[in-house]
Amino acid sequence: MSVRRASAVAYAVAVLLALAGLVVTAASVKPLAGPFFMFQFAVVVGASLYGGLAPGLLTMVLSGVGFFFLFFAPTVEAYQAARLGSFALVSTFFAWLAARMRNAKADAEKARAAAEAAEGEARAIGAQEEWLVAVVSHDLRNPLSAIRVTSEHLLMNAPDGQAKRLSRIVTSAGRMQKIIQDLLDYARARHGAGLPVRREAAQLGDICRSTIEEIRTAQPDRTVLVEVTGDDSASLDPARVEQVVSNLVTNALKYGVAGTPVEVKVTEEGAAVRLDVTNQGAPIPQHVVPTLFDPFRPGDAAGSVGLGLFIVAEIARAHGGSVSVRSDGRGTTFTVVFPKRATDDGAPVIAA
Repeated sequence: MSVRRASAVAYAVAVLLALAGLVVTAASVKPLAGPFFMFQFAVVVGASLYGGLAPGLLTMVLSGVGFFFLFFAPTVEAYQAARLGSFALVSTFFAWLAARMRNAKADAEKARAAAEAAEGEARAIGAQEEWLVAVVSHDLRNPLSAIRVTSEHLLMNAPDGQAKRLSRIVTSAGRMQKIIQDLLDYARARHGAGLPVRREAAQLGDICRSTIEEIRTAQPDRTVLVEVTGDDSASLDPARVEQVVSNLVTNALKYGVAGTPVEVKVTEEGAAVRLDVTNQGAPIPQHVVPTLFDPFRPGDAAGSVGLGLFIVAEIARAHGGSVSVRSDGRGTTFTVVFPKRATDDGAPVIAA
Protein backbone atom coordinates (compact mmCIF):
# COMPACT_ATOMS: atom_id res chain seq x y z
CA MET A 1 0.00 0.00 0.00
CA SER A 2 1.35 3.45 -0.99
CA VAL A 3 1.95 6.15 1.62
CA ARG A 4 -0.79 8.40 0.18
CA ARG A 5 -3.32 5.60 0.13
CA ALA A 6 -2.42 4.51 3.67
CA SER A 7 -2.86 8.11 4.88
CA ALA A 8 -6.28 8.39 3.20
CA VAL A 9 -7.39 5.12 4.80
CA ALA A 10 -6.20 6.33 8.23
CA TYR A 11 -8.28 9.55 7.96
CA ALA A 12 -11.31 7.61 6.71
CA VAL A 13 -11.02 5.27 9.69
CA ALA A 14 -10.80 8.34 11.98
CA VAL A 15 -14.07 9.74 10.58
CA LEU A 16 -15.85 6.39 10.87
CA LEU A 17 -14.65 5.91 14.44
CA ALA A 18 -15.87 9.38 15.43
CA LEU A 19 -19.31 8.66 13.94
CA ALA A 20 -19.42 5.23 15.58
CA GLY A 21 -18.61 6.75 18.97
CA LEU A 22 -21.33 9.35 18.61
CA VAL A 23 -23.88 6.74 17.57
CA VAL A 24 -23.07 4.54 20.57
CA THR A 25 -23.17 7.56 22.91
CA ALA A 26 -26.53 8.69 21.50
CA ALA A 27 -27.93 5.19 21.95
CA SER A 28 -26.74 5.18 25.56
CA VAL A 29 -28.15 8.57 26.57
CA LYS A 30 -31.42 7.30 27.99
CA PRO A 31 -30.17 4.06 29.61
CA LEU A 32 -27.24 5.89 31.23
CA ALA A 33 -29.11 9.14 32.00
CA GLY A 34 -27.11 11.56 29.87
CA PRO A 35 -24.27 11.74 27.37
CA PHE A 36 -20.65 11.16 28.41
CA PHE A 37 -17.29 10.99 26.64
CA MET A 38 -16.15 7.45 27.42
CA PHE A 39 -16.72 6.08 23.93
CA GLN A 40 -15.16 9.19 22.34
CA PHE A 41 -11.97 8.71 24.35
CA ALA A 42 -11.85 5.13 23.12
CA VAL A 43 -12.27 6.06 19.45
CA VAL A 44 -9.64 8.83 19.71
CA VAL A 45 -7.14 6.32 21.08
CA GLY A 46 -8.12 3.79 18.41
CA ALA A 47 -7.67 6.30 15.59
CA SER A 48 -4.27 7.34 16.98
CA LEU A 49 -3.06 3.76 17.29
CA TYR A 50 -4.17 3.00 13.75
CA GLY A 51 -3.15 6.13 11.86
CA GLY A 52 -1.06 8.33 14.16
CA LEU A 53 -1.49 11.67 15.92
CA ALA A 54 -3.22 13.61 13.11
CA PRO A 55 -6.07 11.09 12.57
CA GLY A 56 -6.50 10.89 16.35
CA LEU A 57 -6.85 14.68 16.60
CA LEU A 58 -9.32 14.64 13.71
CA THR A 59 -11.41 12.09 15.61
CA MET A 60 -11.28 14.31 18.68
CA VAL A 61 -12.44 17.42 16.72
CA LEU A 62 -15.27 15.55 14.98
CA SER A 63 -16.36 14.04 18.31
CA GLY A 64 -16.42 17.47 19.97
CA VAL A 65 -18.40 19.04 17.11
CA GLY A 66 -20.80 16.10 17.08
CA PHE A 67 -21.32 16.37 20.83
CA PHE A 68 -22.11 20.06 20.48
CA PHE A 69 -24.78 19.61 17.79
CA LEU A 70 -26.27 16.40 19.20
CA PHE A 71 -26.41 17.21 22.90
CA PHE A 72 -25.57 20.90 23.66
CA ALA A 73 -26.86 23.03 20.73
CA PRO A 74 -28.13 25.67 20.18
CA THR A 75 -26.54 27.12 23.33
CA VAL A 76 -23.70 25.88 25.52
CA GLU A 77 -23.79 26.39 29.21
CA ALA A 78 -20.62 26.98 31.20
CA TYR A 79 -20.37 23.48 32.62
CA GLN A 80 -20.95 22.01 29.15
CA ALA A 81 -18.18 24.18 27.69
CA ALA A 82 -15.91 23.01 30.51
CA ARG A 83 -16.74 19.41 29.68
CA LEU A 84 -15.92 19.97 26.00
CA GLY A 85 -12.67 21.70 26.93
CA SER A 86 -11.67 18.90 29.30
CA PHE A 87 -12.53 16.36 26.63
CA ALA A 88 -10.32 18.21 24.13
CA LEU A 89 -7.35 18.40 26.51
CA VAL A 90 -7.55 14.82 27.74
CA SER A 91 -8.18 13.48 24.22
CA THR A 92 -5.17 15.38 22.90
CA PHE A 93 -2.97 13.81 25.57
CA PHE A 94 -4.35 10.33 24.88
CA ALA A 95 -3.91 10.82 21.13
CA TRP A 96 -0.28 11.91 21.63
CA LEU A 97 0.42 8.98 23.95
CA ALA A 98 -1.19 6.44 21.60
CA ALA A 99 0.71 7.90 18.63
CA ARG A 100 3.98 7.56 20.58
CA MET A 101 3.16 3.94 21.30
CA ARG A 102 2.38 3.34 17.64
CA ASN A 103 5.64 4.95 16.52
CA ALA A 104 7.62 3.01 19.11
CA LYS A 105 6.10 -0.25 17.88
CA ALA A 106 6.85 0.67 14.27
CA ASP A 107 10.45 1.55 15.18
CA ALA A 108 10.84 -1.73 17.04
CA GLU A 109 9.55 -3.67 14.03
CA LYS A 110 11.94 -1.83 11.74
CA ALA A 111 14.82 -2.50 14.11
CA ARG A 112 13.92 -6.18 14.30
CA ALA A 113 13.68 -6.43 10.53
CA ALA A 114 17.05 -4.69 10.16
CA ALA A 115 18.60 -7.00 12.75
CA GLU A 116 17.21 -10.07 11.00
CA ALA A 117 18.53 -8.82 7.67
CA ALA A 118 21.94 -8.12 9.19
CA GLU A 119 21.96 -11.54 10.84
CA GLY A 120 21.08 -13.21 7.55
CA GLU A 121 23.81 -11.29 5.76
CA ALA A 122 26.35 -12.16 8.46
CA ARG A 123 25.31 -15.82 8.28
CA ALA A 124 25.75 -15.82 4.51
CA ILE A 125 29.16 -14.16 4.78
CA GLY A 126 30.18 -16.64 7.48
CA ALA A 127 29.10 -19.56 5.30
CA GLN A 128 31.10 -18.19 2.38
CA GLU A 129 34.17 -17.72 4.57
CA GLU A 130 33.90 -21.24 5.96
CA TRP A 131 33.47 -22.62 2.43
CA LEU A 132 36.57 -20.69 1.33
CA VAL A 133 38.55 -22.08 4.27
CA ALA A 134 37.47 -25.61 3.37
CA VAL A 135 38.36 -25.22 -0.32
CA VAL A 136 41.73 -23.61 0.34
CA SER A 137 42.60 -26.15 3.03
CA HIS A 138 41.68 -29.02 0.73
CA ASP A 139 43.77 -27.62 -2.12
CA LEU A 140 46.78 -27.08 0.17
CA ARG A 141 46.94 -30.68 1.33
CA ASN A 142 48.55 -32.16 -1.80
CA PRO A 143 51.41 -29.65 -2.29
CA LEU A 144 52.14 -29.66 1.45
CA SER A 145 52.17 -33.45 1.50
CA ALA A 146 54.63 -33.39 -1.40
CA ILE A 147 56.88 -31.00 0.53
CA ARG A 148 56.86 -33.24 3.59
CA VAL A 149 57.44 -36.48 1.71
CA THR A 150 60.29 -34.96 -0.30
CA SER A 151 61.87 -33.47 2.82
CA GLU A 152 61.68 -36.81 4.65
CA HIS A 153 63.30 -38.54 1.67
CA LEU A 154 66.12 -36.00 1.54
CA LEU A 155 66.56 -36.23 5.31
CA MET A 156 67.31 -39.96 5.09
CA ASN A 157 70.54 -39.34 3.15
CA ALA A 158 71.34 -35.78 4.17
CA PRO A 159 74.76 -34.84 5.57
CA ASP A 160 74.90 -33.57 9.14
CA GLY A 161 74.97 -29.93 8.04
CA GLN A 162 71.64 -30.23 6.18
CA ALA A 163 69.86 -32.73 8.39
CA LYS A 164 68.92 -30.17 11.01
CA ARG A 165 67.42 -27.79 8.43
CA LEU A 166 65.52 -30.59 6.70
CA SER A 167 64.25 -31.83 10.07
CA ARG A 168 62.80 -28.38 10.74
CA ILE A 169 61.07 -28.44 7.36
CA VAL A 170 59.56 -31.86 8.10
CA THR A 171 58.38 -30.71 11.55
CA SER A 172 56.89 -27.48 10.22
CA ALA A 173 55.16 -29.31 7.37
CA GLY A 174 53.66 -31.72 9.92
CA ARG A 175 52.30 -28.84 11.97
CA MET A 176 50.84 -27.24 8.85
CA GLN A 177 49.18 -30.52 7.89
CA LYS A 178 47.61 -30.71 11.34
CA ILE A 179 46.27 -27.16 11.03
CA ILE A 180 44.82 -27.93 7.59
CA GLN A 181 43.24 -31.14 8.86
CA ASP A 182 41.70 -29.23 11.76
CA LEU A 183 40.24 -26.65 9.37
CA LEU A 184 38.79 -29.37 7.13
CA ASP A 185 37.29 -31.13 10.15
CA TYR A 186 35.79 -27.84 11.30
CA ALA A 187 34.20 -27.27 7.88
CA ARG A 188 32.78 -30.82 7.86
CA ALA A 189 31.38 -30.45 11.36
CA ARG A 190 29.76 -27.09 10.59
CA HIS A 191 28.20 -27.92 7.23
CA GLY A 192 27.63 -31.65 7.37
CA ALA A 193 26.18 -34.22 9.69
CA GLY A 194 29.23 -34.14 11.93
CA LEU A 195 32.65 -35.66 11.45
CA PRO A 196 32.70 -38.96 9.52
CA VAL A 197 33.94 -41.95 11.52
CA ARG A 198 34.92 -45.42 10.34
CA ARG A 199 34.43 -47.76 13.25
CA GLU A 200 36.28 -50.97 13.84
CA ALA A 201 37.09 -53.15 16.82
CA ALA A 202 39.93 -51.43 18.63
CA GLN A 203 41.66 -51.18 22.00
CA LEU A 204 41.58 -47.65 23.41
CA GLY A 205 44.70 -48.36 25.46
CA ASP A 206 46.69 -49.40 22.38
CA ILE A 207 45.64 -46.24 20.55
CA CYS A 208 46.75 -44.14 23.52
CA ARG A 209 50.14 -45.89 23.79
CA SER A 210 51.02 -45.51 20.10
CA THR A 211 49.91 -41.86 20.00
CA ILE A 212 51.76 -40.97 23.19
CA GLU A 213 54.92 -42.67 21.91
CA GLU A 214 54.99 -40.19 19.03
CA ILE A 215 54.46 -37.30 21.45
CA ARG A 216 57.31 -38.55 23.65
CA THR A 217 59.61 -38.54 20.62
CA ALA A 218 58.80 -34.88 20.00
CA GLN A 219 59.02 -33.93 23.70
CA PRO A 220 61.50 -36.35 25.32
CA ASP A 221 61.94 -34.14 28.39
CA ARG A 222 58.30 -34.54 29.50
CA THR A 223 56.70 -37.53 31.24
CA VAL A 224 53.39 -39.02 30.12
CA LEU A 225 52.08 -41.94 32.18
CA VAL A 226 49.56 -44.42 30.75
CA GLU A 227 47.36 -46.71 32.83
CA VAL A 228 44.76 -49.14 31.44
CA THR A 229 42.20 -50.83 33.68
CA GLY A 230 39.57 -53.35 32.63
CA ASP A 231 38.34 -54.22 29.15
CA ASP A 232 39.22 -51.26 26.90
CA SER A 233 37.85 -52.74 23.67
CA ALA A 234 35.27 -50.70 21.77
CA SER A 235 33.93 -49.87 18.32
CA LEU A 236 36.10 -46.86 17.45
CA ASP A 237 37.63 -44.97 14.58
CA PRO A 238 41.35 -45.32 15.49
CA ALA A 239 42.46 -42.34 13.40
CA ARG A 240 39.87 -40.06 14.99
CA VAL A 241 40.60 -41.30 18.51
CA GLU A 242 44.30 -40.63 17.86
CA GLN A 243 43.29 -37.01 17.21
CA VAL A 244 41.49 -36.92 20.56
CA VAL A 245 44.45 -38.34 22.46
CA SER A 246 46.99 -36.15 20.64
CA ASN A 247 44.99 -32.95 21.19
CA LEU A 248 44.33 -33.61 24.87
CA VAL A 249 47.84 -34.78 25.76
CA THR A 250 49.52 -31.96 23.83
CA ASN A 251 47.21 -29.49 25.55
CA ALA A 252 47.98 -31.02 28.95
CA LEU A 253 51.72 -30.79 28.32
CA LYS A 254 51.41 -27.16 27.31
CA TYR A 255 49.46 -26.05 30.38
CA GLY A 256 50.88 -28.50 32.93
CA VAL A 257 53.64 -27.48 35.29
CA ALA A 258 57.07 -28.29 33.89
CA GLY A 259 58.56 -31.37 35.56
CA THR A 260 55.18 -32.85 36.49
CA PRO A 261 53.75 -35.83 34.60
CA VAL A 262 50.65 -35.94 32.46
CA GLU A 263 48.49 -38.90 33.44
CA VAL A 264 46.44 -40.79 30.87
CA LYS A 265 44.00 -43.34 32.26
CA VAL A 266 41.81 -45.73 30.29
CA THR A 267 39.10 -47.52 32.27
CA GLU A 268 36.09 -49.69 31.55
CA GLU A 269 32.85 -47.97 32.57
CA GLY A 270 29.89 -50.27 32.04
CA ALA A 271 28.97 -50.26 28.36
CA ALA A 272 31.61 -47.61 27.62
CA VAL A 273 35.32 -46.96 27.85
CA ARG A 274 36.58 -43.81 29.52
CA LEU A 275 39.65 -41.73 28.77
CA ASP A 276 40.99 -39.30 31.40
CA VAL A 277 43.86 -36.92 30.65
CA THR A 278 45.13 -35.07 33.74
CA ASN A 279 47.78 -32.41 34.17
CA GLN A 280 48.96 -30.49 37.21
CA GLY A 281 48.67 -26.78 36.59
CA ALA A 282 46.72 -23.64 37.29
CA PRO A 283 42.95 -24.30 37.25
CA ILE A 284 40.90 -23.13 34.29
CA PRO A 285 38.94 -19.96 35.19
CA GLN A 286 35.28 -20.80 35.70
CA HIS A 287 34.08 -18.15 33.25
CA VAL A 288 36.12 -19.87 30.52
CA VAL A 289 34.76 -23.39 31.05
CA PRO A 290 31.35 -22.94 29.29
CA THR A 291 33.08 -21.91 26.03
CA LEU A 292 36.06 -24.23 26.28
CA PHE A 293 34.91 -26.45 23.42
CA ASP A 294 33.97 -23.59 21.09
CA PRO A 295 35.92 -23.29 17.81
CA PHE A 296 38.82 -20.89 17.28
CA ARG A 297 39.67 -20.56 20.95
CA PRO A 298 43.16 -19.19 21.65
CA GLY A 299 43.66 -21.63 24.53
CA ASP A 300 44.46 -24.72 22.45
CA ALA A 301 47.92 -26.18 22.21
CA ALA A 302 50.68 -24.52 20.22
CA GLY A 303 50.71 -25.18 16.49
CA SER A 304 46.92 -25.06 16.18
CA VAL A 305 44.31 -22.49 15.19
CA GLY A 306 42.18 -23.00 18.30
CA LEU A 307 40.20 -25.97 17.03
CA GLY A 308 41.72 -28.79 19.08
CA LEU A 309 39.14 -29.01 21.85
CA PHE A 310 36.30 -28.31 19.42
CA ILE A 311 37.39 -31.29 17.33
CA VAL A 312 37.72 -33.46 20.46
CA ALA A 313 34.09 -32.66 21.26
CA GLU A 314 32.99 -33.33 17.66
CA ILE A 315 34.76 -36.72 17.58
CA ALA A 316 33.06 -37.66 20.85
CA ARG A 317 29.76 -36.51 19.31
CA ALA A 318 30.36 -38.61 16.20
CA HIS A 319 30.91 -41.71 18.37
CA GLY A 320 27.78 -40.98 20.42
CA GLY A 321 29.93 -40.23 23.45
CA SER A 322 30.63 -37.28 25.70
CA VAL A 323 33.43 -34.96 26.75
CA SER A 324 33.73 -33.00 29.99
CA VAL A 325 36.33 -31.13 32.00
CA ARG A 326 37.05 -30.79 35.72
CA SER A 327 39.53 -28.21 36.91
CA ASP A 328 40.50 -27.25 40.46
CA GLY A 329 43.54 -26.75 42.64
CA ARG A 330 44.59 -30.38 42.21
CA GLY A 331 44.82 -30.11 38.41
CA THR A 332 42.75 -30.30 35.25
CA THR A 333 41.17 -33.48 33.88
CA PHE A 334 39.53 -33.87 30.48
CA THR A 335 37.27 -36.90 30.28
CA VAL A 336 36.02 -38.52 27.08
CA VAL A 337 33.58 -41.43 27.20
CA PHE A 338 33.13 -43.68 24.17
CA PRO A 339 30.32 -46.27 24.03
CA LYS A 340 31.66 -49.75 23.35
CA ARG A 341 29.07 -50.29 20.66
CA ALA A 342 28.01 -47.86 17.95
CA THR A 343 24.83 -45.95 18.75
CA ASP A 344 22.18 -45.22 16.12
CA ASP A 345 21.46 -41.65 17.03
CA GLY A 346 25.00 -40.47 17.78
CA ALA A 347 23.52 -37.92 20.15
CA PRO A 348 26.19 -35.90 21.94
CA VAL A 349 26.35 -35.27 25.64
CA ILE A 350 28.90 -32.49 26.00
CA ALA A 351 29.23 -31.29 29.55
CA ALA A 352 31.49 -28.85 31.32
